[in-house]
Amino acid sequence: MLENFLDPERRKKTSVTGRSNLEEFYSDRSRIIYSKPFRRLQRKTQVFSWEDDTAVRSRLAHTLEVADIGRLIAAKISHEMKKRNPNFSCSESIVTVVENACLLHDLGNPPFGHFGEAAIRDWFKKNCLEILKEKCFSDDDRKRFENKYLPDFTSFDGNPQGFRLVTGLCWDREDHYGLNLTFPTLKAFLKYTRAPSEKEETAIHGKKPGYFESERSVIEEIYQKEGKIKRHPLAYIMEAADDIAYCTSDICDGLEKKIITPSECLKNLIDTYQKKFNNDFSLINIDNIKNKPFLNKSDFIYTVIVHFTRKMIYFAAKNFVENIKSIINGQFKSLIPDDSEEYQVLETFKEVTRKSIYKTEEVEKIELSGYALVYKMLDYNKPLLLCEVDVFYKLLEGERVSKRELERRLVDILPSRYKKYYQHQIKNDDRIEEIFHRFHLIVDSIAGMTDDHALEIGNAYRGIEFR
Repeated sequence: MLENFLDPERRKKTSVTGRSNLEEFYSDRSRIIYSKPFRRLQRKTQVFSWEDDTAVRSRLAHTLEVADIGRLIAAKISHEMKKRNPNFSCSESIVTVVENACLLHDLGNPPFGHFGEAAIRDWFKKNCLEILKEKCFSDDDRKRFENKYLPDFTSFDGNPQGFRLVTGLCWDREDHYGLNLTFPTLKAFLKYTRAPSEKEETAIHGKKPGYFESERSVIEEIYQKEGKIKRHPLAYIMEAADDIAYCTSDICDGLEKKIITPSECLKNLIDTYQKKFNNDFSLINIDNIKNKPFLNKSDFIYTVIVHFTRKMIYFAAKNFVENIKSIINGQFKSLIPDDSEEYQVLETFKEVTRKSIYKTEEVEKIELSGYALVYKMLDYNKPLLLCEVDVFYKLLEGERVSKRELERRLVDILPSRYKKYYQHQIKNDDRIEEIFHRFHLIVDSIAGMTDDHALEIGNAYRGIEFR
């Protein structure tokens, strides 16, 4: 059954012939880890930005941990499937595709993570329709933009931005296929199955958008044989791996930075669980450490975090195997269902993290600074969005335009591959579609920045720093 979801087709046929399915998925992995967006994750925020202590996780470290957990879940699933069917022959392909999806899962996150996303959403909610009005679009055109295109920005999220990156923006050759990954890798990476312009209830896995309207044609190309967009079976594993990794890693970073002590953390976990779910913290066997007067970090991590992670891996794998039919049909909700004790423990970890780590002064200052920085960078690029179309085209080609020196310099610092992708996407003289893709170009240039680069560019815009 799972074999049917592992056809290594690509949007553009590769010039390398004679490779097995597994080798194609290995090729995907290489394309991902050697890409620039993947390397940039080492300088993007997980929780603590501009962190000097290398033991504290960057977005790249978190990604590698998610990939490790994903591999372990997939390997356990494959082992169980092999026991049930000795002819099961795609174990390594499943593990590799899951790893690929995990490596991709945070690729589209803007600088400063969720607060960078919020800044982009809020800026467009306030400024987008005003820009269209200043550019003298008709009421009908503004309405068309508001219904079809505006949600790409007012519902901006790192998931569809990552899909946009790997299917187009990673323009290293003279084509527009991005990393040109196999369809199984792309589908396993697609955690959510709707565009921002569609309502949540249109898809089972539609809590957030999974792709932008700008990539709708790519989605249709990938799913043309199936006729309907539904979650790939291996996307469930990627989602579970991310849930397990991030709810524990943030607590570990809080311990590393001494924001919270192991004893305090353990007490908070026990108290929160009992208060929230009126139950004992039985999933984790903590009796042998909770009465220790001097609980150290290693004790806590190995007795609580590692023990919990191992249990969650086995639980997710077991749930996958037992519900394989509904998973294949795309009808299953989650490998960690909200009526399970495992889900309750996950929620407890998240609650303790929110109260004990996210709400500390250090984290909140960084989040506020990051939000303000991303918001202001959009402000500074507003002149490019107000440019007439013919002027903007000339600036892209490097021409000098009278009284447009500011705009020319703003265009010059936009990444060249993003400018190429913008030009590729302009198919006709429809002004609404043009400004839609121009909005994406500006967002692409900001979302692709590391935290450090965003600070550098933001300072340059404000005249704070000259080099």
